[in-house]
Amino acid sequence: FMKNIWLILLLLLVLLFTGGPDVQARSYEIANYDVLVEIQDDGSAFFTESITYDFEGDFKGVLYDLDISEVQTPTDVVVSMQSNEDEVATQFALSDKGVSGTFTLVDTEDYLEFTVYNKMSDEIQTVIYQYRIPEIVTNYNDIAEFNRKVIGSGWEDLLNDVDITVILPEATGEKERRAWGHGGGANSTVELVGNPRVLL
Repeated sequence: FMKNIWLILLLLLVLLFTGGPDVQARSYEIANYDVLVEIQDDGSAFFTESITYDFEGDFKGVLYDLDISEVQTPTDVVVSMQSNEDEVATQFALSDKGVSGTFTLVDTEDYLEFTVYNKMSDEIQTVIYQYRIPEIVTNYNDIAEFNRKVIGSGWEDLLNDVDITVILPEATGEKERRAWGHGGGANSTVELVGNPRVLL
């Protein structure tokens, strides 16, 4: 009788660790991450973050934590998704129902926590987050400064092929534009591309 109990417990443990016969291996990678920052005359900035996921297996959606720890709460938040086959992104609705084509948003003061619902299986999808951060530019007597952790600290995934484009509201004078980047690694570059554009 004791042997049977140990055998049942052992089988239960094996099922708990393996998930049973119906569990399929699934994984994803972030193949591309593009951010467009359009700085406005009023000192705010519009952000468009396009994050491309390569999914293997079945997924019900994605999570994203937008780091807002050092800025004002974003406004004008829009979430959409676009597959490789679609020419136009589909805008999702803010909802707490947890159904495909919707997203939830929780403000923790340090992060905006997005849960984006969409059933996906063995496909490539791009999630697009758009928002405006007010008063993100600091004006001094002789200079204006945009200082932002564009890729925040909420990431645990490896990010591949990250491009950040910052566009000023108007062209600057010769040698009046400076740009620095931090945290990108050995292959990172900062380029003044045309005027008024910066590419990181």
